[in-house]
Amino acid sequence: MKKITLLIAILTGITSTYSQETVNKLNSRAEITPYLIGLGANYEWAIINQFSIQAHANYGFTFYFNSDDVKSVSSLSFGVEPRYYYNFNKRNRDGKNTKHNSANFISLQASYSPDLLTHSNMKNNSSINKQSSITPSWNMRRNIASSNFNYELGAGLGFNTVYYDNRSNENSTTLNLNIKIGYTL
Repeated sequence: MKKITLLIAILTGITSTYSQETVNKLNSRAEITPYLIGLGANYEWAIINQFSIQAHANYGFTFYFNSDDVKSVSSLSFGVEPRYYYNFNKRNRDGKNTKHNSANFISLQASYSPDLLTHSNMKNNSSINKQSSITPSWNMRRNIASSNFNYELGAGLGFNTVYYDNRSNENSTTLNLNIKIGYTL
């Protein structure tokens, strides 16, 4: 009898060690995201099944590369990002971890950077008034173990406009690669 009780205790311990937390629906959540060179905070609202909208405020650096030089801009930005978690229900059905909206998603991020706290290494002492961008992208979000830490990886094509004081605006199309590690509050 003692051997059977011990065997059940061991098997239960092993099963709970490898179990994953699943959630039946998207949840609303607040998150802090430290970047390699910046910091952000966001809140995601679950709207309906598989759809959410995220609002964010970030302060970070952006680098622009072209054949002539490298430009850098540090700025405050605000944005909204509708998200469609296209495989959330499948991950849930398969018993995979869906805690904190852990699934693949497509999104359309719109962001705006006012001239508040903006700095640049642009030539001719040009100052940047503001920037805006729209970026459709594919992303995946996963939890790190069963903690509140998570990561997002994504890629998209960004359509950007930089507004200058003393010259014409600059429009560009850029490859947008995201690597984020965050903590869900």
